[in-house]
Amino acid sequence: MISVAFIGQYSAGKSTIISALTGRRDIKIDADIATDKTVSYNWNNIKIIDTPGLFTDRQDHDAITYEAIDKADLLVFSLTYMLFDSVTVENFKKLAYEKGYAWKMMLVVNKMSDEAGEEAAKIANYHHSLAEALKPYSLDDFPVCFIDAKDYCDGVDENDDFLCEISRFETLIQELNQFVEHRGSLAKLDTPVRIALSAVNEAQAELARNSGGDATYFEILNQLSRKVKNERNRVKIKIQSIALKLSSAIAQEGVQLANYIGKVNSETDWEYKQKTVNLEIERHYEKAIAKSNTWMKELITIRQEFETILKKISLANQN
Repeated sequence: MISVAFIGQYSAGKSTIISALTGRRDIKIDADIATDKTVSYNWNNIKIIDTPGLFTDRQDHDAITYEAIDKADLLVFSLTYMLFDSVTVENFKKLAYEKGYAWKMMLVVNKMSDEAGEEAAKIANYHHSLAEALKPYSLDDFPVCFIDAKDYCDGVDENDDFLCEISRFETLIQELNQFVEHRGSLAKLDTPVRIALSAVNEAQAELARNSGGDATYFEILNQLSRKVKNERNRVKIKIQSIALKLSSAIAQEGVQLANYIGKVNSETDWEYKQKTVNLEIERHYEKAIAKSNTWMKELITIRQEFETILKKISLANQN
């Protein structure tokens, strides 16, 4: 199951969006900080994760959310109609580009109804403001939706079709499904690599903290650090290669299916061809995941080397 973490500043309406998606009205929603831990929900065979707000003075909340970001396959970054402030935009750029999450992210501008004005004009203004704020990067790197989740919840609860329509929430449902369909499979390959690298980095940091200034341990640390960096680069290249081959193979299956249109003799033939193509796509996924797991095992071996050294250091300190 693909996992999608909803992240962003507090009070951006993340929990309201999830309530609108899932139909759950027992989700805690507040104008102040409402979420202080991660909570998971199932929607459309997708694991939806609600997270505490980012970029506040609550470092414990940031830590919880960053851990969820590392473990999630895809990310939805929520903003209000007020968009980015100077702090949020810089942190967003670091997350998207320095940490490499841009290709796994989509943007949602929520609470549109809180600002007066004509819908098309507001959306055009939001587009322009977001594009300017993200320079020198491009807004085109992200799918973007403009919605009001509260209007949608109220519309559903009150059977008010007009509120549902002006909420534009159906555009989010459509975009989110496409986002998961187009990027989910590749993200699923990337997530285990990120988790393993994070574990290696933690072990490395622990080794540095506990080495007690011993020159021998620092030399071992330096050697393993170089090994980690080399392995990290090698794994990234391999995963990118696996992902490209997977995309190419799936595209080829799609071309073959398209070429079959007009050549079928019956609906049964068409269904059989579709089933055959789907089985081939599943086979490509299985091969890609198997290759990815091979490289994952190498990262785990490096992590175990760090853990072995940490145990030796701990025993030495006890003596």
